[in-house]
Amino acid sequence: MKDYNEKKQMQKLPIAQIEQKLEKSLGPVPWSYSSDGYLHFGSGVILHNKKTNGCLVADITKELPNVEESYVVCTTKKPMGPIARSIFIISKAHSKKPTTDPICFGDEVRIHTNPHIFPKPVLISFTSSFT
Repeated sequence: MKDYNEKKQMQKLPIAQIEQKLEKSLGPVPWSYSSDGYLHFGSGVILHNKKTNGCLVADITKELPNVEESYVVCTTKKPMGPIARSIFIISKAHSKKPTTDPICFGDEVRIHTNPHIFPKPVLISFTSSFT
């Protein structure tokens, strides 16, 4: 019982740690607006699948087993708006310099979690099909 009370006071109980992560992931964060109508590198966006009507969200409360620092990414049908777990940042895949150039068809992009949800970005790479 003493051990439990000590952990509770120091917020070291597993449920307290999950609550802290959820609180962080559900906090509001800024997203991008483009006055020229183009999607730009460096933009913070919500990724919505028109076919399934779902939005991509990061779940940092669930680590993938046997893979170092890998977390679950899933979709949700419930509109969440611009919160930490639903905003992703788009960057050039093979560039170390940040840029705000428009994204063109065939550009290799990297999508990663925003800095509000996790100290190190979780990355996803693919070839875009943006027009």
